[in-house]
Amino acid sequence: MEQSPMKTSDRAKTGRSKRKKSKPKPKRSFLYNKLNGTTDSLNPFGRLQLSLLNSGLMPTTDEDRLTNLVRKKPVDVSQFPKHLALLRKYDILLRAEFRAATKGEPHSTRHGSKPGNEEKNSYKKLIPYDYNRVVLEPIPGVPDSDYINASYIDVMCVQYWPTETDKPDVYGDLEITLLSEESLANFMIRTIRIRKNEEVREIIQMHYTSWPAYTVPFPASLLEFRRIVLLYMDRYPKIGPLVVHCSDGCGRTGTYLVIDSNLELGEEEGIYDVFGYTKQIACARKGMVETQEQYMFIYEMLEDHYICGKTWFPVSELVQQLKHKSQRNVITRKNEYQREYETICKMSCKFSIGDCAGGHRPENREKNRDVATVPPDNFRPYLTSYQSNDSTDYINAVFADGYTRSKEYIVTEWPTYKTIPNLWSLIYDHDCNSVIVLCSALTPPNAYPPFWPTERERKRKFGPVFTVELVSHNHYQNIKTWIFRVHKKVVSLTELMAGVKGETKTTQLFQITCWPQDHKVPTSTNALVELMNMVERWRQRSTYGPVVVVSMNGRSRAGVYCAANFAIEQVVQHDEVDVFLAVKTVRRHRHQLVENLTEYKYCYDLVMHYVLHFLNKE
Repeated sequence: MEQSPMKTSDRAKTGRSKRKKSKPKPKRSFLYNKLNGTTDSLNPFGRLQLSLLNSGLMPTTDEDRLTNLVRKKPVDVSQFPKHLALLRKYDILLRAEFRAATKGEPHSTRHGSKPGNEEKNSYKKLIPYDYNRVVLEPIPGVPDSDYINASYIDVMCVQYWPTETDKPDVYGDLEITLLSEESLANFMIRTIRIRKNEEVREIIQMHYTSWPAYTVPFPASLLEFRRIVLLYMDRYPKIGPLVVHCSDGCGRTGTYLVIDSNLELGEEEGIYDVFGYTKQIACARKGMVETQEQYMFIYEMLEDHYICGKTWFPVSELVQQLKHKSQRNVITRKNEYQREYETICKMSCKFSIGDCAGGHRPENREKNRDVATVPPDNFRPYLTSYQSNDSTDYINAVFADGYTRSKEYIVTEWPTYKTIPNLWSLIYDHDCNSVIVLCSALTPPNAYPPFWPTERERKRKFGPVFTVELVSHNHYQNIKTWIFRVHKKVVSLTELMAGVKGETKTTQLFQITCWPQDHKVPTSTNALVELMNMVERWRQRSTYGPVVVVSMNGRSRAGVYCAANFAIEQVVQHDEVDVFLAVKTVRRHRHQLVENLTEYKYCYDLVMHYVLHFLNKE
């Protein structure tokens, strides 16, 4: 998405137009009770009718019947959870609301349909209406040069900015230069200079990168993206309208606009109007919210914002905030740490056995220490090195995002004797140049075998394919490190016939030695923070491949390491603290990470320790 700020409050005001007196008053649905002039709750008959429609016992071919199901008035923020619960319970209600909201009005598309403009429409069915299309300054002598497939909501495109900084691209009389680019896990922030003759302008482009077409993204990451967008809009208040686009200028664009408008409406007036805003933009451009899944996602985004609220604060307020979080609420008898952690647990996604089918297959069951901790197939790293006819692509491991990189961490459990070759396959196949071991001297030893060569043996073979060779080692107080070369022997007949040779790769293993098996936190906070710093320095010197994080069971401790790193990176990059977001993000693919309140609070302690002892001192 490209951002060039616009006053969204104007959209909020236009979202609810007054009904003309000349129009007949529509029939009110008898599904709802009438409370204080608004339809706030289903009456018993309404619930019965919905149940019959939802189950298919009552036919749904009657369009008027479906239309009467729809609540067309805005929803008070306090009543929003109840309305969302109804949509989740009765799919027919969601379907009816989606159909009514996305049903646009007929308008002329004469300009976009001209033969000379056909090549400018990437999607032939998505042509802007004449009444609100963007009209360009005509090029003298060029017919229809005032046309672009854009409405005063969005614009569609291929990549239109240079790939490299300070190397301008020229488009007609426009010179485009990429001045800077900041990469975060889910979006990019670019500063772009536009020069036309003697006139020069700079724009800020906010590019959200974690929203594939026809899907929905992680709500917390999109909310964070919008928050950063608003920060830039406040920074540059006196410039032109906001430009929002995706690949076709429709589904994701419309979804974002409805979310943005409703969040502002909720803050200003205490109501949400998903139906009204979706209906409004559907009349402005075709296909603005394309799927029922996107429509429901709008509700889920608003729910996420409603429940979580503001969770970040400036680094300068850290001491004050931690003092506040430790104080108990006189009514609930809980402090802020407890409230935050309970909220995160309530909103964490629980995956079904079907979502985690790979780990539950008969040939993979013994590769799990605990069948209750199995990674979802969509978010696990797949093994690609062929080792034998019995080998599969499965290892009990899951990706977790960092603050600046997507899939920055791979969380896994301590391997068994049978799965040690799989762990080295994971490290090799995914170019992991850092391995973090968050435990030592586990008991019983036969259940937690060593999986790297000792200083005495120097080299060790794990399975038929991988040989691990010790290059060097350094042992410090509370931290041990080893640098290894990983050699791969090609045993696949197909690869041998093709002349494929196994490349040697290098990785460094870091082990903290002051975190006893029966302790919830390490005996030295400084050691864990210093370990994080050592890993970062190593990655700066080598590469930024995924970091493998190994804990006893693939749950405890690993979430603390990933979430604290996420939060510390945010401190370094933007002088902000948001442990809530860090933990919520890390738990996205494995809800057992940061598995108790002690670990959650310890994430704050690690951030505090870093700020007091390391920030601006390295």
